Amino acid sequence: KTERATGFLPPIFGSSDQLGLFLHNRFFWAINESSDSTIGIDYLSQRGIRPSLEYRYALSGTDHGQFSGIHIADKLTEHQFWKVTGTSQHRLPGDVYGILTLDLISHENYDRTFEGVNTLLRSRREATSFLSLTRNWDTSALALRDQQQEDVELRADERLTRYPEMEFSILPTRLP
Repeated sequence: KTERATGFLPPIFGSSDQLGLFLHNRFFWAINESSDSTIGIDYLSQRGIRPSLEYRYALSGTDHGQFSGIHIADKLTEHQFWKVTGTSQHRLPGDVYGILTLDLISHENYDRTFEGVNTLLRSRREATSFLSLTRNWDTSALALRDQQQEDVELRADERLTRYPEMEFSILPTRLP
């Protein structure tokens, strides 16, 4: 086939010391020409059922994004593990360019417990979410930013939240 098609993806199965016997099932949904989703249900014999959802869209070259979420009520530890990530970039009215990045994770560190391949995720120290709105003119720019960082290494009940920042920049300009 040359076009995306809705349907089940080949299942992945195996076993590991951490998960026990596992079966990963995925359903791909080609919603329309500019968006799609992947819905997953994983069976992990030692840990439980793990649903997941991914959504991707590309409305234009400047308007696109992707979001994903995963959850498990872990039988082994009796903790709730979840993770939500995503990015979205849009050209908004008034020539404002917006970027949103979500990196949210449960108090019980999902990555440290379940990420088997990506060592950068397993060992990361913080989760950072931010929002940026920028408006550019010929010789200047205005930016509004907000950011939140959460400690995922020690899992202290602390969040570093920056107050929203506003920055006005005058770009180098030739004098007459």
